[in-house]
Amino acid sequence: MVVKREETVDRLVRLMGNGNVKVITGIRRCGKSFLLDRLLRRRLLGNGLAPDWIVSVSLELKKNERLRSPDALHEHLARALRRIRGRAVVFVDELQMALPERANEEERKHAEAAIYGSLNELKARAHTDIFVTGSNSSFLSEDVATMFRGRADTVRICPFTFAEFLSAMRKTELAAWKEYMVYGGMPGSLAYAEGNDRKEYLQGLFKTVYFKDIVERNAPLADEAVLDHVSEFVMSAVGSLTNPAKLTNSMKTVLGVKTDYQVVRRHLGYLKSAYLIEEAKRWDVKGRHYMDYPSKYYSVDVGLRNARLDYRQQEPTHIMENILFNELRARGYSVDVGMVEIETRRGGKREKRQHEVDFVVNLPGERVYVQSAYAMETDAKREQETLPLRKTGDSFRKIVVTGDYQDPWRDESGVVHVGVIPFLLDKKLIER
Repeated sequence: MVVKREETVDRLVRLMGNGNVKVITGIRRCGKSFLLDRLLRRRLLGNGLAPDWIVSVSLELKKNERLRSPDALHEHLARALRRIRGRAVVFVDELQMALPERANEEERKHAEAAIYGSLNELKARAHTDIFVTGSNSSFLSEDVATMFRGRADTVRICPFTFAEFLSAMRKTELAAWKEYMVYGGMPGSLAYAEGNDRKEYLQGLFKTVYFKDIVERNAPLADEAVLDHVSEFVMSAVGSLTNPAKLTNSMKTVLGVKTDYQVVRRHLGYLKSAYLIEEAKRWDVKGRHYMDYPSKYYSVDVGLRNARLDYRQQEPTHIMENILFNELRARGYSVDVGMVEIETRRGGKREKRQHEVDFVVNLPGERVYVQSAYAMETDAKREQETLPLRKTGDSFRKIVVTGDYQDPWRDESGVVHVGVIPFLLDKKLIER
């Protein structure tokens, strides 16, 4: 069954005709190629665009290996566009593969400048829309705004959300949820009916795609052994505050691996650039400023996280929190980890303690606080989870998401309580 991703296709269509390059980013194998060459193509053809007006190049394919350089790619696209009169649409899949492998920093920057220069030149052609995909954020996200001088639109594609996953499954919402918590939403995994086959597919992605790509693109500094250790620790620590120094010490203590802070920090950066993990920084809610380390790291997909750990740590609390973070990011929100300092009295003495709000969701003109609480069986647990929400000192909306099927209800403090499945399936809940 095809997951249509109508909202994403709608957004791409809306961006057409504005003169900007459309940059589609995200982890490899999350469906970027399918989105462009099947879903968007189908929509454009249905809207009356002639097939010959679409120029499509996938640099990942062996047959296009000769085009994996800025000059060769530019020549091919320019020649194809010269044959089209009037409107044209260009698809370039996995653009980062046009960069030279094992190049030094100067060569790499020169190649990047050549690619951006080529796309700037091609998009100047009247009635031409250019869509490119890429799986390396340091190339396509951090530099794109500068190189295109603000004339680019970046759209991030994520693995399937729970709603998208559910649309592809012939199962009840509860059965699909249980499966999603284990295997996640990587599109390719849905082709496998058996759990062991899905597990092998997801584990294989690390070795044959992600790690291989990171090492090749960051040679000679990237070390696959260090990458392996760092990824294992950070995947096991989702939902927990950590930092490169803590990871370095853990590797030395637990694994006996001798490394240093800068090496670990660099490899964390590689994992982030490949979209395998994402960092959520801490925000002081009352002080209104970002805090230094520690931060939280989340896996882009819980199925990848579970497979990386060989399904050893199946804590539903952390897995649900990771899924909620991914859901909020997939909706396009900027998300931070909130810190609320609360003063109490103990034994006649004042005591200040830091309490956590799992997610500070930044919306235009307002914020929404979201607390992930898998279970709140006791009054003490309910007090613990809602206390930082009630002490933020502002009137922004506050939501507690629990690991059940509870419909939304509001307590006497104005905090909304809702089960995780209704929350994931109703996008309006957070925007009300």
